[in-house]
Amino acid sequence: MKLSTAPKFGLAADSEEKQCWIIACATTSWLKQILKLIVLVACMTAVVFQLSECILKLHYPPVSTRTELKINTTVNYPALTICRNPAYKDAVLKKYNLGPSIRYTSEWAKFPYDKISLSEFWKEATYTLAESINQYGMAGSINHTHLEETMNFLSGRCFTIKPEIATRQIGSDAGYSVLLRHTRPTSPAWNLYVHQVTDDMIENSMQSSAVQELIILPVGEMAHVKMTVHQLERVNHPKSPCNPDRKYSSANCEERCRWRKIEAKSACSVPWMPGSDLPECNNYTSLLPVIVEYLKFNTSNECSAQCPKPCYITQFNTFIVNRARDATLPSGHSQIYLFHTSKMFTWVREHWDYDLSRFVADAGGSLGFLLGVSVLSLLSMLGKALQIFTCCARTKGADAASNNTSRSSSLNSFPNIIKKEKF
Repeated sequence: MKLSTAPKFGLAADSEEKQCWIIACATTSWLKQILKLIVLVACMTAVVFQLSECILKLHYPPVSTRTELKINTTVNYPALTICRNPAYKDAVLKKYNLGPSIRYTSEWAKFPYDKISLSEFWKEATYTLAESINQYGMAGSINHTHLEETMNFLSGRCFTIKPEIATRQIGSDAGYSVLLRHTRPTSPAWNLYVHQVTDDMIENSMQSSAVQELIILPVGEMAHVKMTVHQLERVNHPKSPCNPDRKYSSANCEERCRWRKIEAKSACSVPWMPGSDLPECNNYTSLLPVIVEYLKFNTSNECSAQCPKPCYITQFNTFIVNRARDATLPSGHSQIYLFHTSKMFTWVREHWDYDLSRFVADAGGSLGFLLGVSVLSLLSMLGKALQIFTCCARTKGADAASNNTSRSSSLNSFPNIIKKEKF
């Protein structure tokens, strides 16, 4: 009895140990499958997230900026707008019961609207070309420029000189040369605005701060001013659109928008309101809201959202090389030379920083690193899928053929059965 019981105990222990090993192996295999599934789901989630980011970047690509120094064979000049300061004749202001500054609305209550129109007053109170500029030209000739006249509220009558040619030379002899005349006895000066040819001189300080530079030149001084050029070429991004027309001016667009808003709140027009179809103001009640709205918009950028920025921007920066009083100048005159000293300019260009090739590289890197997918494995998977599809199609075709055969055989045997029954 003792010899027979010992083996039974050993067999039971071995069977329990085997069961434990089987359970442990099954549990380990199950855990491995769970871990593989978790890792696969995590990798798939990461791949989907990265691919969605790549697709979004492909649809709205980021923009990078590249700066270069370039040398032109010719140099282009900006427009130069000249305004007298003060802008109005004191004698004419006193003649029509106005104070030294016409921006104060209370001054216009005493204006004789029944004796003179606003257009006639503005022509009489501001200075003509002969009273403002003695000589002007570019590269030694007046024929290389053309002159435009504008009327403004605060700056009075201004004159804009624009170039007709692009010069191949640099230096003061190749640039603008303007001899200015002033007749005001106290604190006379000139406001000179340097801006793009496509832009007009703008009194709105919010609009003009980024598109034009101001040079104040007192009477009796001669100034030599050099310029540097910075050109910006933007991309027309959906989130930050710009106008690709090289002749487009966002400053002029905002100025027209401002005048439309002023017209909507006014019943009449004024001499410095361009292109208006409204009748001219002829009393203080109708003129007051025009001046109030104009001065309010003078410090507002309300219209900037309605006018996209241009895709091509040229910025002229001015630097005074020499400025001093010159005894050789006639009394009440000033002289300015505006010119380039180099044909080199700074070119800042925006470009798309993400394209299809980068998308393929990013997508391939994500799929290869996280899922181990390559072009060869994709081709192999497509081949296997095609084989499965072909086998399924053949199996369905064979089943349909066998069904048709069985149906036809059953139909063929059906008359024999009838014959046998009749027999």
